[in-house]
Amino acid sequence: MKEIEKYVYEVYNTKSFSIAASKLFISQPALSNAVKRHEKQLGYDIFDRKSHPLSVTRKGMIYIEYLEEKLELARQLKENINRLDYEIDKKIRIGSNNSSAVFTLPALCKEFGNHFPEVNIEITMAESTNKLYENVEKELIDIVLDSKNSFSTFEKLKLWEEKYVFLIRKDYPGVEKLQNNALSYEELCSGIFPEKKKIKDWSPLKNINIFMPLKNAYMSDLINNYFKDILAKKIVIKKFYRTDLQFGMVKSGLGAMICPQSLVLNKEYDENKYCCFNVDIPDNLREVYLYYNKNNTSEYVNKFLKTAEEMFIKKHFFAES
Repeated sequence: MKEIEKYVYEVYNTKSFSIAASKLFISQPALSNAVKRHEKQLGYDIFDRKSHPLSVTRKGMIYIEYLEEKLELARQLKENINRLDYEIDKKIRIGSNNSSAVFTLPALCKEFGNHFPEVNIEITMAESTNKLYENVEKELIDIVLDSKNSFSTFEKLKLWEEKYVFLIRKDYPGVEKLQNNALSYEELCSGIFPEKKKIKDWSPLKNINIFMPLKNAYMSDLINNYFKDILAKKIVIKKFYRTDLQFGMVKSGLGAMICPQSLVLNKEYDENKYCCFNVDIPDNLREVYLYYNKNNTSEYVNKFLKTAEEMFIKKHFFAES
């Protein structure tokens, strides 16, 4: 991190130019002038100097998030360098920004840990899929859990395929009129949705908030178009991977959620409280994979992949869950 970036971050942390200057061992005027020059170079103010205590502007907050990403990368670099000094082969690093990780990784890590308790597992949940794949290339991550990625050149192990479904509270106004179309738990597990349960008229739900996967722009466009006559969008969650927040919104009766089958099953789906419906849109099929660099796999990475194959493919874990 550059010196001026350290200055800005210290001001952000302390919410004071004078306190930050004291910690940085420079004068307050020198710090203030340095930050002002930096803001001029950026073309926008980072700090709102009229507020008390000192606050950050909206553009400034984006810049602060950028600095925090740099700090995290620096921390990871240091950790991975230090890692070479001890137990280099006894650690597996898994990365994902996919909601299926919520369903997959707890079960998979438990099974793997039962057989190889000496191995440490490090999980990184990131916003940028591209960054995860870059880190595989840089040997900073061993495995990426992701849905089908046509751009990836790495080896892949397919775990399962699933569909997006519509999850809503059973007592939400209008749901009673669609009750006969609700999917059973067995249908959710199998992924085989009866033709007769497709919904042609969603109008009983009227003006509804629908929380959906923003990561996949193509899928989001299909869903927006499919529900255009009833969609409200009064509440929008921009961070697509915050699935627990989406589920909390549904649980509180604030709307419905478009999510993969696996996520619903991970919540221990209760047919007395919730209803799930088929989302009859084109290409409603998601394949889930583990991606890895075959030229850089340790003994334990190979064993982890073997465990995944045994659990999710040979034993059909998803269909039996």
